Amino acid sequence: AAQGNFGDSAALSGDTALIGAILDEHASGSAYVFVRTGTSWSQQAKLTASDAQSSAFFGVSVAVSGDTALVGAWGHDGRGSASGSAYVFVRSGTSWIQQPRVTEFGASCPGTLAFPVLQPAAGSSPKIGEAFDVVLSSLPPTNPAFLVLGLSNTQWLSMNLPMSLAPFGAPGCSLLVSGDFLTGVVNTTGTATQGFPIPLDLSLVELHIYFQGFVMDPVANLFGVAVSNGLNVTIGSR
Repeated sequence: AAQGNFGDSAALSGDTALIGAILDEHASGSAYVFVRTGTSWSQQAKLTASDAQSSAFFGVSVAVSGDTALVGAWGHDGRGSASGSAYVFVRSGTSWIQQPRVTEFGASCPGTLAFPVLQPAAGSSPKIGEAFDVVLSSLPPTNPAFLVLGLSNTQWLSMNLPMSLAPFGAPGCSLLVSGDFLTGVVNTTGTATQGFPIPLDLSLVELHIYFQGFVMDPVANLFGVAVSNGLNVTIGSR
């Protein structure tokens, strides 16, 4: 694209070149893959972030080795304003597929004992055909808890997200994800693990699903809940 700053970064591996253009796509950025055949170079793919943001500057740094590409986006707000992100793509044939990715966003609010924390289980990755496990911890033991899953972290029905729960009696707490699906979790010790089988369906690759944990905590506030941070989960291929 014009004025995309094509060439801000570049990397080469054998007959594959990866070139960043940080001002492309309204400064969300992109990276271009070129392959060499004989003495000619042709574009094979244009890489962009599945959670692209304006002024993320995707492509500010790039690296490529064989069929794997790594692209940096220092302005991305994955874990706070301009906290930065890195994306991994793997080539399959002539296609480049963004790999599974889980980032935390938003903030939890205090419960009776601590701030609830939502994280992916150690070694668990959101891939099609496999189960993805999350862990909700720092809960009052035995208190009822549940997970909210949604397809958006910016809008739910007519409400903008995040939405403060202060008007309901929970100051400092926010709803971070759309309430498209809710599931209870077993909390006997203050830590709850929940698995989510992901169908072996290629159409799910690069789909975003957003998670947030809630625990009933009548002492914490008038609303009687404490909430966790959010998880932004990008589904990848096997």
